[in-house]
Order: sequence, then structure tokens, then C-alpha cells
Amino acid sequence: ELLVSNKHSTQKSDRYLRPQCFGAYIMSQGEVLTVEADATLLATGGYSGLYLHSSGPKTNTGAGVASAWKAGARVIDLEFVQFHPTTLFIEGKPRKLLTEALRGEGAKLLNYKNESFVDELAPRDVVSRAIHSEMAASQRRCVYLDLKPISNLEEKFHQVAATLKENGLNYKEELIPVVPAAHYTMGGVWTDLEGQTTLPGLWAAGEVACTGLHGANRLASMSLLETLVFGDASARSMLSFKGEALKGRDWIHGSENVDSVLVQQDWSVLRQTLWNYVGIVRSAQRLDRAKKILKELSSEIDDFYKMSKLTPDLLALRQGVAVGALTVNSALKRKKSVGSHFIS
Repeated sequence: ELLVSNKHSTQKSDRYLRPQCFGAYIMSQGEVLTVEADATLLATGGYSGLYLHSSGPKTNTGAGVASAWKAGARVIDLEFVQFHPTTLFIEGKPRKLLTEALRGEGAKLLNYKNESFVDELAPRDVVSRAIHSEMAASQRRCVYLDLKPISNLEEKFHQVAATLKENGLNYKEELIPVVPAAHYTMGGVWTDLEGQTTLPGLWAAGEVACTGLHGANRLASMSLLETLVFGDASARSMLSFKGEALKGRDWIHGSENVDSVLVQQDWSVLRQTLWNYVGIVRSAQRLDRAKKILKELSSEIDDFYKMSKLTPDLLALRQGVAVGALTVNSALKRKKSVGSHFIS
């Protein structure tokens, strides 16, 4: 949670100052530290990990986006979530990305009846929606990738071959189970060309930020270029900034122990809700349903949060629900399909 002058300063009169970020509460080994700073940079990644299926780390749960929004900074374009069409589906294991170049080399997408249902060379978003529709219609948890047409897979795609071997899969004899997965999030904390947010004293770089470079969808490795350019620009801008010297209040702990069963159940509700209603294919009805679910979930978690001893999982859950609700509201405002936002 970010330290803001009008909320967390030890001097009550500082609430009359123009809001300014002056550091953050940092959780370390169960303790919450109050860390003041002239300039603060968010580099916390995106929020694709909030979805049931995600190609990135599950720690990508929007911590920076939620912190910035709660502190009063502008967030933007959260409805733009890119989905990769093919990740390896192994129950109980993280999703591993299987490159789209496989289909370019002849791999075929098949349903559970071994039937083709989409042009494998169609754009990523089209293929993802086709897989989503096929899974919904068949009530199956995955579709399949036939890699047998690729004769030299070990040479051209050695990393894919290694991943399959690690999971006990023989692509020469069996079909490979795949599902689409949330891949990259274009929305985030708004920044200018120097990485500065609308909150003085706060910068953002990387996937947590929305610089406008991607627009409604991301092209290939443009995100790497963005991180390098805006990381450097942010650092230069931060070095020249001098804010008010402020002192932050100590964190006030709750007294009740966290019920881990409730936390895990809430995570399940959040991820299922986003995947089913705010995922690859959206509709006004689905988004309205998600809004109601997340509103109730947010209220319950906020009460839980105030009373309980803080844990990393509870903290991430509260931030994740906030970002999920923001994503729903952003998607509801976007009435037409554009980029990665597809509304039926």
C-alpha cells in the first residue's frame, strides 16, 4: 500500500497538502515496514494471474494497479487483456506457453472428436475465441494440438519438446491438451512519457504501467522495448524530483487469524468469475453478473481485511478483487469490440 500525504502522514495538517506519494508500506517476513521515499516506482507486473488460466506467474495479480488506484492515481484501459490461444493444460500445474509458430509449421487444432474447428493461421484473438466457443459447446476443459505434422520439432522447437518431455507427453503418439490463457495486460497505471503517474512522487514502468504504446492490443515483444525505454525514462525523471519531507504512520494490525479456507475459496470465485464473464468473449449480461459477484466479494474481503492479521495471500486477494472490479467497470464502458476486448 502506497503512502500518501493526505492519508498516512503523522502530521494531521498534511492532509491539506496536495496529495503526494512518499513511499509505501512494505510487507517483509510477516512484518509491515513503513518506508518513506522521495520518489517511488511501481514495477510490479500486470494482472493476468487473476484469471483461471494464465501463461504468466500467479503472482501477477495487479498489486501495483490496485495500490496506485487506492492512492488516487489514474488507471486506464484495464479491459484490454490479451489471451494466448495455446498453453499446455496439465491439471494442477502452471500453464506453459506453446508458441503460435507451431501452427505455422503445420500443427493442427482439434476438438475431442479429432475434428478441425478453426483456421490455425487466423489471428491470435480469432483462434482464442474459436477455442473458447468449442470448449463451451462441448463442455470440455481443453482442446488439442496435433504436433505430429512437424517432423523436426526437437530441432526447431527444442524448448517446447523439453516441456512436453518434462510432463510425460509424447507428441509423436498423442494429442497435446491446450487451453487459451490470459497472457499480457495492456491496461494499468497511466503514465506520461517520463513514466510519471498522475500522483506526484509516483512512477510506473513495465506491465503495471499503461503508457499508450500498445493501444488495445500488444504486438510481439513490444513490451520488452517499453520496459527498457520507460524504465530508463522513469529513473531519470525520479532523480530530479524532490517532494515534501514526510513521516508515515505505523501500520495498524488486525487481531484475528486469517481463515485460509475462506481466502482460497475467494480466490477461486475471483478467478472463475473473471474467466467466465470477463474473459475472451464478453457480453453486457456476463459483465453485469461479474459486477454483482465482485461487489459482494469486495465488501466481504474489506471487512475481513480490517479485522485480520495481515498475510501475503490476503493482501494479494484484496488487491486482486479491486483490479477485477475495475476491469469489469472498464469493460462495461467499452460498448464496441476493439483490440483484445471482444463483446458479443
